[in-house]
Amino acid sequence: GQYTTTSGFVNNYTQSAINNNNASTYALGLNNPREIAIDAVGHRLFLVDALNNRVLIYNLDSNNHLIDKTPDFVLGQSNFTTNTSEASNSKFSAGGARWLAYDQANNRLFVCDIIYNRVLVFDVASITNGEIAVNVLGQPDFATVSEGTSSTKLYNPAGIDYDPVGNRLFVAEDNNHRVVVFDTALITNGEAAVNVLGQANFISNVIAPVSAASIDTPTDLLYDSVNKRLYVSDEVTNRILVFDLTTITNGESAVSVLGQINFANSGAATTQAGLSGPRAMTLNPCSQRLFVADNGNRRIMVFDVATVTIGEGAVNVLGQANFTTNTAATTQTGSTGSDCYFDVTTGKLYVSNGTNNRVLIFGLDTSAVVTHATCNSSGAINITAAGGNAPYTYNWGGGITTEDRTNLIGGIYTVTVTDNCGAKNTVAFTVAGPTSSTDTDSDGLYDE
Repeated sequence: GQYTTTSGFVNNYTQSAINNNNASTYALGLNNPREIAIDAVGHRLFLVDALNNRVLIYNLDSNNHLIDKTPDFVLGQSNFTTNTSEASNSKFSAGGARWLAYDQANNRLFVCDIIYNRVLVFDVASITNGEIAVNVLGQPDFATVSEGTSSTKLYNPAGIDYDPVGNRLFVAEDNNHRVVVFDTALITNGEAAVNVLGQANFISNVIAPVSAASIDTPTDLLYDSVNKRLYVSDEVTNRILVFDLTTITNGESAVSVLGQINFANSGAATTQAGLSGPRAMTLNPCSQRLFVADNGNRRIMVFDVATVTIGEGAVNVLGQANFTTNTAATTQTGSTGSDCYFDVTTGKLYVSNGTNNRVLIFGLDTSAVVTHATCNSSGAINITAAGGNAPYTYNWGGGITTEDRTNLIGGIYTVTVTDNCGAKNTVAFTVAGPTSSTDTDSDGLYDE
């Protein structure tokens, strides 16, 4: 979203311009990017570009890495240069599309439209620019946009996640102070939700005193289908509620909380255990690390949720140098991320940095100190792997699996680094110098 030059896509980490300083909406620019989802089988990345009123789709390579930074398709617009809005089956409200969820098995993309009080459902088995949605939830049809408090209506849907095992869609509602659950095995327009959390029933939307059963302003949802946990970020009460959904009953209480030491507290804090206006969440299911976009503190907090204890401290932080600062910065390490997504296939963490109109990508990184060869195979490569889940393994090809290399002649050496969760990074390093142990003048020929 921010480039010094678009011809070579040179990243500009100190720029935060709308649409990459372009005078109008175009393919390469972003205007308040929000939620991300990845189709790991079809090799596609979906990105909500909120204030351009569109969802951008990027094709990925077979390993789910970006091929380039030019989007291949767009939803919500018929092309990459318009940003109009309307209540229809092919467009979103002005700035209203912010959250999405992807159903891998059925090739369905769910897009929350907070202003039109609905969730649009797109069939993305194949995509054409500006295609129409096939279903809508929260409204009886595509032209109705009114809010409501019932099992069939929504009021400012502000977060969404999909349960691939139970065929359930979870939708958070800001102004109904609740989370509703839809059975999406088969979808009909305007169908009724089957369960509700945060309220005792479907017709109440009270802001209850802060407790284990109350939800004030839910802004994102994350469902862990393995452990049957639903994480709910409650922005106003500065906490993440954790619900056990082994079974679900309307209005049930959360079993744990992050960001507060108990269920009655709600204050903001810039500490290792505190939060300030948390929004999006994503999970690394291998390491059981929960990433939380702690928006008010301009950081991403990382919690170990192998087991969840009330008020536990984070184990890492991104965007800040420590747990007690919340400085704004438009840099390579500074982050005011409001949304985040972890891709299990590549081990990459995508952070939508809406304020700076960019997406930051964190992940397994491999660097090295290279010693060039002068004579007699004196080259060396000293590897450092970071950003993944240790321990790491190394494959240089030819059966060589050591971390570092020594006694090297000049040439190009390629290594694949794999972390403990299977994320891979392949990097090539060049050792300058003689290309054989007897090539002392570096002309590529054996010397006699």
